Amino acid sequence: MNKLSSAVLSSVIALGLLSGCGDDDSDAQVGIVPPGAPTVLLPATGPSLRVGETVTFPVEVRAPSGIRNSGFLIVTQRQPNGNTSDSVFNPADFGCVTGDTFCRSDDFVFRVGANADAGNYQLTFVAVDTTNQTSVPSTLTIFAFR
Repeated sequence: MNKLSSAVLSSVIALGLLSGCGDDDSDAQVGIVPPGAPTVLLPATGPSLRVGETVTFPVEVRAPSGIRNSGFLIVTQRQPNGNTSDSVFNPADFGCVTGDTFCRSDDFVFRVGANADAGNYQLTFVAVDTTNQTSVPSTLTIFAFR
């Protein structure tokens, strides 16, 4: 009797787990897993530079669903004084085209103006693909000194 009860209970648990998978949309495609969200790859450590100078570094975007035609990369800059600003890049800014699944720039340019504050500048990168999925934010800290 205990073996039968255990088998029935296991079957009920399995049915409960399976019925919780997916969604209830009747038009959903069964067994189709959408491609993953985009990713942004940056250098492991940020560069340092003197106030008034420019630095370049590589930025790589991977988007299994393809990069979208405009605003595929959003960069938020946080200055040492706490001010923030956003810059939006299109595929052409990186020499790429809409739908590419891989896009890389070896010379992303960052400049700290001559009258700017010394300190840490944080650049946070978010990529967006053709299905409007966004990457996990990737942050690079650049130290500017006098």
